Amino acid sequence: EKSYIIEGKGPRYYLTRRSIAYLRETTSIDPRALRVMYKNGALSTTFIEHSLEVMKFYLQLRTLYPGDFETFTKIELYPFASLPPSRPDLYLRGVSPNKGNPQEYMLDIVSNDPFFVIKKRISRFIEHFDSEVWLNEDRSRYPTILLVCPDNTLQDKVRGYVQRLLSATGI
Repeated sequence: EKSYIIEGKGPRYYLTRRSIAYLRETTSIDPRALRVMYKNGALSTTFIEHSLEVMKFYLQLRTLYPGDFETFTKIELYPFASLPPSRPDLYLRGVSPNKGNPQEYMLDIVSNDPFFVIKKRISRFIEHFDSEVWLNEDRSRYPTILLVCPDNTLQDKVRGYVQRLLSATGI
């Protein structure tokens, strides 16, 4: 699209109807994830920018911790009912469990989100924890939640909100 050249952005791509049909027939990708992929052509610039931020962060993690984690994106997480309905941006699972440290992480990048959206997201994590849907024979600890903030100001604001919320709920 010519507008991307004017804005100095690289081209953006999405899957066509035929591509989705091909993936449905030849892969085991969850049908809900395929539906989401099909709608990618109508996504907002904000969503695209957020997706690029997630990818940049993933590449940094892979460079800093090569081979230490299995990484799953939102689309790959659709089949897992034990996760929050609003899936995290990334889910990290340690390859070699270490008994002293948590080895599962739900990671969200909150760079351009208004603060009320961030607060709602945090509340959903707490509701999910309280529901105990995540408990099963393989998991007795809730995955560590990582919120990635673009600057110290937002980080301090988020940290203060989380501390107040957790003390109010008794967690």
